[in-house]
Amino acid sequence: MSKFKVVKKLLFIMICLLSFGISRAQITISGNITNDKNKSVPGVSISLLDSYDGATSDSLGNYSFTTAEKGERQLQFTISGFNVTYQKITIG
Repeated sequence: MSKFKVVKKLLFIMICLLSFGISRAQITISGNITNDKNKSVPGVSISLLDSYDGATSDSLGNYSFTTAEKGERQLQFTISGFNVTYQKITIG
């Protein structure tokens, strides 16, 4: 079993903050990515499908980006050499 499958299976995704931005009704999406041992996973690319919005997790597994999208959407999590993971979210 690859490391990413373990991370995928036990990926701990926390959407810490969904709040309205000041301009153009922007929403901030942020969270933290950890593995099954609660260790940070840096370098994961996070994007909102069918949009240009996204971020990359930092050395502590944190990410944050803003979007004007609304409704039920999917976050896509990718890291080089491993399978893609998806997480459904509702915005706004």
